[in-house]
Order: sequence, then structure tokens, then C-alpha cells
Amino acid sequence: MEVRATLKDDSGDTIGSSANPLHITNATLAVLGNDAHHETKIWPTLVNLVATMTASTAANLFSDWATLGDLSGNDFSTCFTSAPGYIASVVIEDASVKDKVYMFEIGYGSATNPTTVARSRVVAGDNQVGNTSQDCMRTQQITQGATVYYRLACETQDSTLDYHIRYYNS
Repeated sequence: MEVRATLKDDSGDTIGSSANPLHITNATLAVLGNDAHHETKIWPTLVNLVATMTASTAANLFSDWATLGDLSGNDFSTCFTSAPGYIASVVIEDASVKDKVYMFEIGYGSATNPTTVARSRVVAGDNQVGNTSQDCMRTQQITQGATVYYRLACETQDSTLDYHIRYYNS
């Protein structure tokens, strides 16, 4: 049996229009609960593995979309083989060029026009970016079995970012 609750503000007025009030269902509560309380996983899964994003061969332009993978050939998409999921954060560990701005996007689906789920901008004040570069994200769900891609832009051509991703499955 589905339970529905209508949201009301402090004055007792229904939130949302009277013709289309905002309702919370058991399914919605389950999604909110999973977002608030879940096991966060880390990719790449081993400390000796490095994942690197590479910027375009032209300064200030995004690279082509490329599969998110580590330097050992492990693909981030395998994290969603058995269940859909979400990116909780992307942690930048190293930048090849200091004092430059980097921007990246992450998406899934089509290799030529993926559904973008995350965007971020990082200024690398030093080649070793501190843990303050961790972006907490509330991404759209990445569907089960989807291929995940990135593209990176930097003020300097061919620059790279080393990173790891924190994610969770639905």
C-alpha cells in the first residue's frame, strides 16, 4: 500500500499549486533515505591505481568525450554493471600544471552526446591539489549498464588531472 503525504508550510498552506500539490510517497522517501544513508565506495579501488583526465590539445576548449578509466584499463562504468548509482564526489589529487583553471564534465550514455550528470571547476594553485578540491555532488542517477564519460578543459593544452571518485549504488 502506498502512503502519500501532502507537504504544508508553517501557515498550513499546501506546498505546490492546489491543482498539483507536492506529494511524498514511500518510493520518494526510499530515494531520499538512500541519498542520506548509503555506503560510499571509492574508484579506483586500489591505492596503486591512478585515474587521469586529459584536456584538449587546444587551450580553453573541452576535450572530446572519453571513457572514465584508470591507467590500468579499469573502467569506472563497471561500478554500475549490477545497479544504477550516483557520484557523491570527485577528488582531485594532482594537476599537471599549477596556477591554471580546469573544468570537467561527467556524463553517461551516448559517446557523442552523453547525459551530463556532473560539472566542476578547479583552480590548481599548486601541482599537488589539496583535499579542499573535493566536490560534493548531487548527481542525476547513472543508469545500470551505462558507459560513463568525461571531458576536460584547461587554460593550458594537454594538461591532466589525477582524481578518484566517490560513488554509491541505488
